[in-house]
Amino acid sequence: MSEYGATLAWLADTQMEACKLGDALISRQESVSIARDQADRAPGNAKLKGRYAFSLTGLATVSWQVGLLDSAKQHYAES
Repeated sequence: MSEYGATLAWLADTQMEACKLGDALISRQESVSIARDQADRAPGNAKLKGRYAFSLTGLATVSWQVGLLDSAKQHYAES
């Protein structure tokens, strides 16, 4: 994941701690978008695929917290 993507993931965790779940969801969505883009650019790179999967689990966690259960299940399955 790019440094910016990792920063967004950290920001989302901080936002969750501050009960700013909507903001955390947006940060996680952006982080997943960056990780997906990087993984798509290098399809044979297992490290980037792993980072993408990890970012999806983060998004799933936030989705679950805000009550988007179907979305959370989908992200967990996709990861």
